[in-house]
Amino acid sequence: MTIRNRYWIGRVMLAAAAGVTGMLMTIPVWAGEARYENPVLSDTKGGAAKNKFSKDTAQLVLVSKITDVPNGAKLKAAWIAEKTKVAPPNYRIDSYELTKGPLINTVTFTMSRPTKGWPVGDYRVDLFINDKAAGLVRFSVAD
Repeated sequence: MTIRNRYWIGRVMLAAAAGVTGMLMTIPVWAGEARYENPVLSDTKGGAAKNKFSKDTAQLVLVSKITDVPNGAKLKAAWIAEKTKVAPPNYRIDSYELTKGPLINTVTFTMSRPTKGWPVGDYRVDLFINDKAAGLVRFSVAD
């Protein structure tokens, strides 16, 4: 093999390697499904996770990481009384919605104690991303 042939073979191999590398670098990386991760319900922000509260609990705080949620997405929490003596089953107490901004990777939703205290019973917080169900957190209130 002549020096000239080796030169061209080396050039072709270098171009092929560069082409393969370029193809590998342009393979799209697909994001996962938008989701809430590890939601924690507590009676204080940053508090330990709880699923039972007293009727005198001043405030409920749900904090969750969000993953693969695009900017502009609508994040919503709906507070539901599943079974109490004062409301019909699955009664929506209230809901809160916010829009995800570029620096948001954690959300906080709060619910203050009703004037007469929390009715004893079973509750849940339904979580949504762009009006699509994305999880729930159940809790109860006892005497």
